[in-house]
Amino acid sequence: MDNRAGFTADQLAAITEGLDRMACPDSAEVIISADFVSDVRSILRSSTYGIARGTGVVGAKTIPVSADHQIVVVNADSAAQLNPGQLRRMLAHEAGHVLIAARSEELPSDDHTWIEDQVLTSLAAAALDEYRVEKALYAQGFELAHGVDWSAVGDLTEEVNLAIVSAVVDKSNSDDPEILAGDIAAVHDWSSKVLAYTVAAVASGALDDVLQVPPVHQADWDDYMDTTWPQRMAAYISAPDATTPMPTMEHQDLISRLVDVERHYLHALGFFYKRYPDTWGFFRRQDNQLFDARLRRAVDAAARRDA
Repeated sequence: MDNRAGFTADQLAAITEGLDRMACPDSAEVIISADFVSDVRSILRSSTYGIARGTGVVGAKTIPVSADHQIVVVNADSAAQLNPGQLRRMLAHEAGHVLIAARSEELPSDDHTWIEDQVLTSLAAAALDEYRVEKALYAQGFELAHGVDWSAVGDLTEEVNLAIVSAVVDKSNSDDPEILAGDIAAVHDWSSKVLAYTVAAVASGALDDVLQVPPVHQADWDDYMDTTWPQRMAAYISAPDATTPMPTMEHQDLISRLVDVERHYLHALGFFYKRYPDTWGFFRRQDNQLFDARLRRAVDAAARRDA
């Protein structure tokens, strides 16, 4: 374990306990980073990786280097705020990702040439992994994940609406559909992962299965989430948890099923891809009445926050 942030013996013990509880493979290297973004960017060889995720900040990231080498980078700034139980749970979660990556199950073979298929397949596979990992944690007796409840789902829907409205009114996006597509894909990514967490909690009995979104967020839920929620739940619960290998064909078939869910979710977000002979486009649905309603809700949400 590379303790670059000077974590205490108690914190290191909690980290070790979390990894051990999920039987994390020895192939995992753990880095406790005092400069999380820089370290992750260096490993990924990316200049764009960031930690903002709508309703929260990334606490750790598992990076598959190869089937026999995974790197778990812990964000020391956020992890230092956790109590031992929360820290233990976070590392157990990352160990679940290591288990999946060590079996090379984290992404299906990429034989898609159409940009929409590439994006939606990646989103579907990533969210499925989150479900499988969380399902494994509940099977191991871990408590409900912090921030996973119906009130938090309501907060999620509000964050989605604010992010969608912001992306649409951002003038820089109107001149470059690729930037707009990237912004919407980011919203799609973090929101679908939170929904995967929620389904895992419901399916495991850790969260009441009666939908209880707070009334103030009901309109956002109905607008964005409601139409795909039953299909999302049905698809996820058919998957094994992260400790159980998933046959390749079964994995591929489920991701194909989830790609359809994510395609409908993208439509609910208000956008679609369009194919051209030599390129592609990304468009907002021409429904100004719908967008005006979203804008009004976003203004109301901002006013509540400023009150």
